[in-house]
Amino acid sequence: GLAFAHSDVRDGKAMVAPAKSDRYSIDGSTMGKAELFGYLSDLKDREHLTGVVLKHGGSDDQRKVIVSIAKTLQLEAFEQDGGDLRAIDAAN
Repeated sequence: GLAFAHSDVRDGKAMVAPAKSDRYSIDGSTMGKAELFGYLSDLKDREHLTGVVLKHGGSDDQRKVIVSIAKTLQLEAFEQDGGDLRAIDAAN
């Protein structure tokens, strides 16, 4: 139903904003990587996610966490690059 419409899911991709101290913000909540993994896993089941996008300003460590979570959940990992999305993987 519409009660579960998420503002931070666009075209099947979860939009995750980097937050301070290696935390992440999505849908108005800020969480650590374990909570983010659980949240994205749940979203994948409900929203048919195909990817995870790290918004502007993420650190290298945050990028690695997003790639790791995406790989575990069999999702694509992206980074917002201006108005475009750039695929990121373990090599980046």
